[in-house]
Amino acid sequence: MVSKGSRSHIRASNFYPEPISDEDLLRGFLLELGASGRVKRTQEIYGGAVRALSAFAREMGFPPLAAMERDHVRHWLSSLHQRGNKPGGVHVRYRAVKRFFNW
Repeated sequence: MVSKGSRSHIRASNFYPEPISDEDLLRGFLLELGASGRVKRTQEIYGGAVRALSAFAREMGFPPLAAMERDHVRHWLSSLHQRGNKPGGVHVRYRAVKRFFNW
């Protein structure tokens, strides 16, 4: 028996998928945090960190969250240190965005 290949790569010539917005991604991430039993304060901290990264990316002309790469995140973390944030605070933000990108 010979199996046929998938046709999932076939699209209409005028169809271009709309990129998902940062706010839609954040909403889904916060929903997942709540569903996994994270307390409200954790959701606020993690959501704030992801919002801050998104705002920084827009400011710097970086791609949106869905297309972001490691170097963009590293640049943001470095800028947090340069602005005088304490290492513990930067680490909390790092854990938040790490969880977001693993999600």
